[in-house]
Amino acid sequence: MRPGERIHVIGIAGSGAAGVALLMHHAGLLVDGCDADTPSPYTPPLEAAGITILSGHDPAHPAMAGAMVAALDGYAQYGRFADGLLR
Repeated sequence: MRPGERIHVIGIAGSGAAGVALLMHHAGLLVDGCDADTPSPYTPPLEAAGITILSGHDPAHPAMAGAMVAALDGYAQYGRFADGLLR
């Protein structure tokens, strides 16, 4: 991943994914994400950083992303959604 690359994070509102999203953002990546459980205690710092958080999951969300990251629990819950995007 390089600065300026767009990354979409599935499950971004969780504690682990939110932290990773912030790290990627501060490294210069263009981060956005989606989660079925928004808002969460972890979303205010994301919003303060200007990271877009989409509510719910939709295959159209990461359409412009160069890469996609799925939180492990998000992937377990929404694996078919992620699998469809990876093909």
